[in-house]
Amino acid sequence: MPTQVTINSITGTEPFSVFICDDPITMCVWIDQINNIDLPYTFNVPIILAGSLSYNVKIVDGNGCVFYVQSVTYKQFEDFESFEFMDDSPYDFQ
Repeated sequence: MPTQVTINSITGTEPFSVFICDDPITMCVWIDQINNIDLPYTFNVPIILAGSLSYNVKIVDGNGCVFYVQSVTYKQFEDFESFEFMDDSPYDFQ
């Protein structure tokens, strides 16, 4: 099942270009150009980044201002790095 990202609100000047980047930021993938009327906006993490445990959402507004939000995802099974409980609370193995 693909990982979904939802953007609920953005402050800045329309239109907004949405990207998703790896962590640390070495590669970004353009997702879409949106406006406030499109919010909330949901998209799937592209396959090229699907295996990442964390990524950055990059938003560039109409004035060229750049804003990053780091997100952390956890695999939905035990892989001896992370485990996600049924209530969606993550556990990092020590």
